[in-house]
Amino acid sequence: MMVISSKLVNGEFAALSNFVTKEAIGELKPTIQKLSVAQRKQLDINKSDIYFAFPYQVGIIFDDDQEKVQKRWVEITMVFHILRGLTEMRNRGEEIPWNMGSLPEYQDKVFVCNYRFKKEFTSDAESDWTVNALNHFKPIDLVRENK
Repeated sequence: MMVISSKLVNGEFAALSNFVTKEAIGELKPTIQKLSVAQRKQLDINKSDIYFAFPYQVGIIFDDDQEKVQKRWVEITMVFHILRGLTEMRNRGEEIPWNMGSLPEYQDKVFVCNYRFKKEFTSDAESDWTVNALNHFKPIDLVRENK
């Protein structure tokens, strides 16, 4: 996730090919290219700023081709909650308020990142986990859009 976000910030789409599917890059590229430098910078994720992560959905996919070996894939959608500056807060000994999303001083620092990872598990198939869908957003932006 950190490698992918760093490549997105720098617009290094070719370097994403080992980590992200071509289809996902095709969807991401026009969106990322429209972002300002400041907006791109917000995509950068510091691992130590992740305060909560969980698997949202796990799926097993089978192909329908009965003539060949049946192919299998696993998809895992992971959700990451990020607080910008969390590392510094912890270094100062500050506690994270449980209701930080509703506190104005934290609202622009909280991000949610969803990454869907996919890997083939067909027997005799070698595959790495790749990302086939992802998004980053600030929950407060959704609230502001709906006003």
